[in-house]
Amino acid sequence: MKRITMFILMMLVLVTGVSALPAVLDKVTFDGNTLQEDSVNRLNVERGEEYTLQIVFTSLANLNDVEVEAFISGYEYSGHNKISDVIGPFDAGLNVTYSKKLKLTIPDDADQDSYKLRLFISDRNNDPLVANFNLEIALPRHDVDIEDIIINPNKVVEAGSAIVVTVRVENNGIKDEDDVRVKVTIPELGLSNVEYIDEIESEDEESTEEIFVRIPRCTEPGVYDVDVEVAYSNKHETVTAKETIQVLEDESCDADVEQKTVVMIGVQSQSGTPGSQLIYPITFTNKGNNAKMFTLSADALDWAEISVSPTNTLVVSGKDTQTVYLTLKINEDAEAGTKLLNAKISSEEKAQQVTFTADIIKTDSSAKGWLEFAVIALVIIVIILGLVVVFKSREEKDYY
Repeated sequence: MKRITMFILMMLVLVTGVSALPAVLDKVTFDGNTLQEDSVNRLNVERGEEYTLQIVFTSLANLNDVEVEAFISGYEYSGHNKISDVIGPFDAGLNVTYSKKLKLTIPDDADQDSYKLRLFISDRNNDPLVANFNLEIALPRHDVDIEDIIINPNKVVEAGSAIVVTVRVENNGIKDEDDVRVKVTIPELGLSNVEYIDEIESEDEESTEEIFVRIPRCTEPGVYDVDVEVAYSNKHETVTAKETIQVLEDESCDADVEQKTVVMIGVQSQSGTPGSQLIYPITFTNKGNNAKMFTLSADALDWAEISVSPTNTLVVSGKDTQTVYLTLKINEDAEAGTKLLNAKISSEEKAQQVTFTADIIKTDSSAKGWLEFAVIALVIIVIILGLVVVFKSREEKDYY
């Protein structure tokens, strides 16, 4: 068969004067499917996928600088992103069969339509061996892509400020996508925020609302990854993309490091009787330049009621001092002894544990009884003396 083919090629050269490449195309498979040249049976492929094209051919002569190229023509943006692949150059020997694999990626924005897959096997001097195959590019049912990530202000932010992220999402599938979830994360800082796109119609694009992510104050300057994850098809499918931001130093942090907030506990231990109140003052002095928020919380007690005034959440301005009062009202039936109260003071930077002590003292009942008896006796004596004085004054009047 090869001799017959070689004879035909030689006759063509003699008759037409055209030097055709002395080679025979034995087999072409696309994604494992055998293709027939110019067949009416079209192979259906999905865009957004990479496919393997395997070419098997036999050289009918010793050839130098052979190249095998395949491309799909008709793609609108071929000038910028051609759907093609090429292997070579390589030398081919007489009556040797070669198998070459090429990779073709169908772009996401390729139109759903019929295309031609064109195959060229060529060397330096002869006319190429050309074959054409029909392809039908179809849309997948679900296929969403992240088209663009816009970060303001211009991917550079000072620590303590926020970045604003807008994500543009493209639906390349047949099905409309509802409730598309877009999550923006800065993993190294443990920060994230989520926004939803209500609907993206097939072969359409939509953008999220602005997604705010605030960078903590005093964050270490440097470059941080910003990860974007889009979940669609009822969150069964996801697609991800990555950007970076540069975080600049917060100049006010250096002063705050040297001039920390001072928390002063006025009294940590007090004594009282059942029914009395114990008051513990706590003073906050902010020596920094920026306002700071503090929260005072305490565990519930079964021997006293707890209250904090004026508030348990305090905002202290820079260079300012404020005081809160932790009050314990001891229950009437509280048992005597030393009681502990654990409280926590929290700020943006840290939290600290503080323990307060209350010594509950009960009055001796016998002493209390004698005291009451003495008071009553004293009152009686005063009344008697008063009566004596009254009667004596009457007797003197009667005398005169």
